[in-house]
This record gives sequence, structure tokens and C-alpha cells, in this order.
Amino acid sequence: MNWLIREGKKMPLDWAITPEGDETDDPAAAIKGPLLGIGGHKGYGLAFMTEALTGVLSGGGFGLKPYSDPNKLDVSHYFQAIDISWFMDPQDYASRMGEFVQMAKSRALRPGFDEILVPGEQEARRTQAKSAGGVPIDDVVLADMRALGRELDLRTPLDDLGPYTGDTL
Repeated sequence: MNWLIREGKKMPLDWAITPEGDETDDPAAAIKGPLLGIGGHKGYGLAFMTEALTGVLSGGGFGLKPYSDPNKLDVSHYFQAIDISWFMDPQDYASRMGEFVQMAKSRALRPGFDEILVPGEQEARRTQAKSAGGVPIDDVVLADMRALGRELDLRTPLDDLGPYTGDTL
């Protein structure tokens, strides 16, 4: 949300609420309140468990703590790997997963939509596009990275970058 604040942009009303519980499209007001889970009560449950794993279990910030101090963000991560072969043959899993994806993608489209995407598909497309055309870097972030490079006396490709003019996808 910090980049939205820097660029003076609004955010969708369903991303976060103010500390008082009010809807807002102002990222500066929303960053002081809780993020909203996607998907109603089930999304809330998934978001709560994700926060428990990424914040509480990892020893990092959780709830409102990660972004409470803009000068010291307390953001943490959680990684998990699953050995599918403990559950079933990986080829069976791939086949079943393909069937599941096709089932999801074959549903009727809502008005105004061209296709149904599955988790990771949009990110894979972005990765492909940015591998071909470059990665957008916010001007403030680019300036910070260049300053750090000068401070550490490093010569990097960042020194040759100009403003990003491509599609942000």
C-alpha cells in the first residue's frame, strides 16, 4: 500500500478498513487498520491461519504490527514444502490436478469476464511478460537502490536504468 500512498492513488474498498472499522479507499487510512480477507468467512479463516503461520509462528510481526512503523517494517515469511509422494503417486496428482483445473475453467463466465484463472496463473503470465519486457521499479525504490549502491560503492545495472515505461501488468 505504500506505493499507492506515494503515488496518491486510491485502492479497492475491499482491501482493508480503518481502525474504526469503516470502509476506505485511502491507503494511508487503511494501513493503520486491518487488511480484509477475501472470500467471506472462509477467506477470513484462511487469512487468519496464514497470519498465524507467517507472523506468529515465524517470530515476526502479525496483525497490525508489520506496518505500524514505516521506518521499521516487521514483515516475515513462512515457507512449506510438501512431498506429494507421501500421499499419492506424483503422476496421479498431476492428472487429478489437471482435471481439477479444467473443471474450474469450464464453468460459465460472469458478465464482463473473458476467462477463469486459477491461483498462480496470473503471476505466471506476469513473470513471462516481465522476463521478456522488464520489471517495473517504482521511482522512489529505484532511487533508494541506487543510493545504497553508491553507499556500498557497487556498480550495478541499476546505474543504467531509466524510468520504466512498459505496462505494469
